[in-house]
Amino acid sequence: MSDLDEIQFLPEDDLPPEAPSGHRWKLLIVDDDSEVHRITRLILAGYRLEGRELEISSAYDSRQAREWLTANPDTAVVLLDVVMETEDAGLKLVKWIRDTWKNQMIRIILRTGQPGAAPEKEVIREYRINDYKAKTELTELKLYTSVTVAIRSYQDLKMLQRSEEGFHRIVTASGELFRNRSKEKFYTGVLLQLTSLMRLDEDSLILHADGIALQGRGKDFLVIAATGDFSPLAGKAFPLSEHEDLRPLVERCLEVKDSFFENHYFVSYFPAADGGENIILFRSSEELPSLEKEMIRVFSGNISIAFANLDLSEQIESTQREMIYTLGELVESRSRETGNHVRRVGSMVAWLGQKAGLDPREAELMALASPMHDIGKIGIPDEILNKPGLLSPKELDVMRQHAIIGYQILKTGGGILSFAASIARSHHEFWDGNGYPDGLSGEDIPIGARLTALCDVFDALFHTRKYKGPWDLEMIKDYFLENRGKQFDPRLHDLFFEDLSPVLEIMERWPD
Repeated sequence: MSDLDEIQFLPEDDLPPEAPSGHRWKLLIVDDDSEVHRITRLILAGYRLEGRELEISSAYDSRQAREWLTANPDTAVVLLDVVMETEDAGLKLVKWIRDTWKNQMIRIILRTGQPGAAPEKEVIREYRINDYKAKTELTELKLYTSVTVAIRSYQDLKMLQRSEEGFHRIVTASGELFRNRSKEKFYTGVLLQLTSLMRLDEDSLILHADGIALQGRGKDFLVIAATGDFSPLAGKAFPLSEHEDLRPLVERCLEVKDSFFENHYFVSYFPAADGGENIILFRSSEELPSLEKEMIRVFSGNISIAFANLDLSEQIESTQREMIYTLGELVESRSRETGNHVRRVGSMVAWLGQKAGLDPREAELMALASPMHDIGKIGIPDEILNKPGLLSPKELDVMRQHAIIGYQILKTGGGILSFAASIARSHHEFWDGNGYPDGLSGEDIPIGARLTALCDVFDALFHTRKYKGPWDLEMIKDYFLENRGKQFDPRLHDLFFEDLSPVLEIMERWPD
């Protein structure tokens, strides 16, 4: 009598409670002999490894097996017969799993009652199986051992796969962070990428306190961005006295000035260049496994680098912004025009750019760069720049050089100055190609230059200049309509004039 014949049924009361399907190891029996299915189930009844039971399913030919595996790609082990509907049906199924379906994770234990039909050495050499057993040698202990070894191997491979996927997600997530150039978007990006990294339903928020506020009031924060259950707090003050559940975590973070895990929370500390302090609180719905924690630690290091770069970029941008307005006003004052002209043009460019569909950040950059459009006038002689009447053809040629001069001044600046260089060179190009200095036409003209050209001309006509008085609004509309599609981008023209109330508000805010 074989060991299989000595199998005893377990009393129903001794069977362990069923685990949810998502927490079981999936095993598929593929065999055309129903008795093999019955005996295998009896042997493996009550099997448990690392707290997870087996979910055993059956297929009686290779077609059923393919259908079941396709629907259950997370299967850990296949106990596979060689001879079923054909003498090599099992071997063909192995080929399908590895080569056609391309699943290298599933552990395949080949079982055969006719070893001569599939010699062990040949099968192991030619087919990517993980174990080979004759049915006569599969005692209860050997089957238990083979399944356990296969599951552990599957578990190790899945861990390697998860590590690889986690590394890929960290690289991708970090790249997204470095694209953000506003703090609010940066913080929101951190939360979204953390959630994506874990593939869980997390609640998280980001706290920010500048140095003065933190020291002066002690426990007051501002929520810059928030997700999940914390979403209603976004943009609001966050006094710790009203959040006793989070207070110990924040106070510990401020004390140690470092990142740590505690229960379901990840708390991370980032100092700001201006002396402020930034804290990320990330709450998961369950205790995070060690791999996820390690992924967060690595990602947190990248957050710190990205945040430092963002701070540096903001400082550079702030310096460039002040320089741009100062130089723009200097140029306008040299030509005996008000410095508020550049502020009005910048405000109109920001408004029209967003209306035209630009990303708010891009529209802001255009607005910051546009005040430098006439910086090249510093190279134009005073007698031409401030001539009260019309310029002669020769004088006009000299005046037109200001576009090239401005570009040469700004082209190596980087950041905002790169946008400013493009605008300075091309803000006198015409939609129909009759402008200067390069004779560009249509959408070949940079969008920042097209925006600035329209807003600059409108402001010049609306206000007094040394060579003219202010035009009334109807005269201005007629002029622009006449030059729509000639001098000006027709689409931007239509967007600008469909509602002038924001433009008139800008005129009132920055009067001459």
